[in-house]
Amino acid sequence: MRRANTLTYGLDWYTPGDEIILTLLEKFTVQIERRLPANHRELLDDVQADLYNVAKARALLGRQDPFWELMFEIHRAGAWPCGCRDFPNGELVELVAFVPTA
Repeated sequence: MRRANTLTYGLDWYTPGDEIILTLLEKFTVQIERRLPANHRELLDDVQADLYNVAKARALLGRQDPFWELMFEIHRAGAWPCGCRDFPNGELVELVAFVPTA
């Protein structure tokens, strides 16, 4: 995220864009909360933060940041990224924490 954060400084258009991201994130959070089993609700803040960072990276870099794109795919699959082997060069470790429902 360092690269994306560095790019945000001095961008006049970013602050309104960030407000849009946060508004969308609120809507996503309602849906995530509905699908997340009660015994995994403590993960909600982490999922929110990950999705915010995915959106921010996409707003600034497109879909070119492999780390955040992988994080998004892990969440889309209904898993939770819970670690990394050999950080920062290793692979993300996934924990299947919940299965989304329709």
